[in-house]
Amino acid sequence: RELTAAEHNAVIDAFVHDAIEAHDLMFGGGGAHQTWDGFVASALMRGSATEADRAALVAWFASDPRIVGYRVYPLVDAWYGDSSAEIPGAIVGGAAPAA
Repeated sequence: RELTAAEHNAVIDAFVHDAIEAHDLMFGGGGAHQTWDGFVASALMRGSATEADRAALVAWFASDPRIVGYRVYPLVDAWYGDSSAEIPGAIVGGAAPAA
C-alpha cells in the first residue's frame, strides 16, 4: 500500500533524527511523493563522512520496513571532488510505499 502523507513525513523525520543527526551528519536533497534522494556529508567542521557512517545509513534503511528500496553509493570527497567517480553522490536513499 502507499504511505499516507503522515506516514511519509514520519519516515523522513525518523531518517533525519535517527540516521542523520544521531551520527553528526547533514543531508541535502529532497523528493516528491514517495521517493527522495540527496547527498549526505559530515556536519562537523571540515569533517568527512566515513565508512562507519555509510554502514550506519545502510543499517537504518535495512531496518525500517517502510523502506522498500534504497541505494547507497561509495563515498566521494565532498570538499575536493573525485573526477573518477561515476555517481555524483555519497549516500542516496529512497523511501517508497510499503508492499
